[in-house]
Amino acid sequence: MPKIHIYAAIISDVFKVVILKSSLITVVCKAQVTICNCIESVVAQSHPDIEYIIFDCGSRSLTLQLINS
Repeated sequence: MPKIHIYAAIISDVFKVVILKSSLITVVCKAQVTICNCIESVVAQSHPDIEYIIFDCGSRSLTLQLINS
């Protein structure tokens, strides 16, 4: 299951770092066995502003129900 992590930061003023939103994108297809662990891992991150996007291929597995629970 491929994951893409996008992190961006702007360094401004005198070494002041401003952290922007991090977007985590997970693409899944028939991932009912692994999706819960993946979501729990993202939720456990300490970054203050995470946008989490999950793309499902439209399979008829239980993946979508697990994502919504």
